[in-house]
Amino acid sequence: MESNPPWKFRNENEELRVLYSNTRFLVSLMISTLLITNFTGEIMIEMTLEIAEKIAKAAHKKASQIKKPMSVSVVDESGRLVYFSRADNAGFFTFDTSRAKAMAAASFKRSTMEITEQKDANPLLWYSLPSVVPAQALPSPGGLPIFRDNHLIGGIGIGGGSPQEDHESAIAGAASVK
Repeated sequence: MESNPPWKFRNENEELRVLYSNTRFLVSLMISTLLITNFTGEIMIEMTLEIAEKIAKAAHKKASQIKKPMSVSVVDESGRLVYFSRADNAGFFTFDTSRAKAMAAASFKRSTMEITEQKDANPLLWYSLPSVVPAQALPSPGGLPIFRDNHLIGGIGIGGGSPQEDHESAIAGAASVK
């Protein structure tokens, strides 16, 4: 009985199966590399649950200092919710508003306070935004992008206080990342 060396295949089907398996592995490796480098070659810094919780706790601390029950949402750089917390007695819509503010801040890479102040420069965008991305982005004060080492890692959104109170609490949360 003749034995095949380990580098030879028994038949064409086995060769194709191994080739297909190796190709799948290489493609997934390439995609993983592109995803963790954000297609730029630079390593992405991820928004982790630990970072998001630290941000939310700092924001809630500021909210308790000004005696306002607020909700805090933290999203990653793609707008996916990573962490949400709601203080006792915070309004029931604050979940939606805080998340939408966080998404707007992460998406536009600037504070929602700044976006609100500049909305008159491009009113068509802001009037059409609710129909394009319903309940996804709220350009209202209380949202800030989160940067770490000059890279966007996510956004924070606060709901439950006045525009200025929400903004101040968001600043406190974002400042905890430095």
